[in-house]
Amino acid sequence: MQYIDERIIPLKMDYREKQTPMSLETGYYINGKLIKFARSELFDKQIIVYLPEDFVDMPEQICALKYPFSPRPQIIKTSLTCHENFLFNILDDPGGLTGSEVAHSFAMSLTRTNPSIRIDEFMTEMTPAGLEATFFEFDHYGVDAQIYNLISLTVIGGRIIQSAFNCPKQSKFDWNKAAKDVFLHMEGIS
Repeated sequence: MQYIDERIIPLKMDYREKQTPMSLETGYYINGKLIKFARSELFDKQIIVYLPEDFVDMPEQICALKYPFSPRPQIIKTSLTCHENFLFNILDDPGGLTGSEVAHSFAMSLTRTNPSIRIDEFMTEMTPAGLEATFFEFDHYGVDAQIYNLISLTVIGGRIIQSAFNCPKQSKFDWNKAAKDVFLHMEGIS
């Protein structure tokens, strides 16, 4: 069921973006603050991604609390409050599967593991680098709040890059476009 604010807030965001163009180069106004993005090289300089300048590697003791499952994401970049997080994994040899096929399989395993997760739609877009990125999003309950998740799977150099962004649900509309742009502008280094 869609509430009226779920339709109004994206319209307000579109209006604000038309008034003040936002991008990874110029930054994004998120929660009333300009967030600047910088080029980062991940996985021993195999992947280029643009992340918020003030994000850091999540400390191990916080990782253990926030992501108690094993294996944890290989790379977790977080805001200083640890409320907003970018997570990255490299999945080797997708066995000829596309990012879209892996995304559907991953989503099915998520919903089997946690039946309260509802995934409405999958979106596939071409990146500026000519790669196919498949997205899906869902909300789930954390320890003390509802959490918004944006998942992206992209094939780069014969490997699947599984990327995720999460934040408190009330920040979803502020972060959604920026997080999606981060994933759409990922590149592999040959």
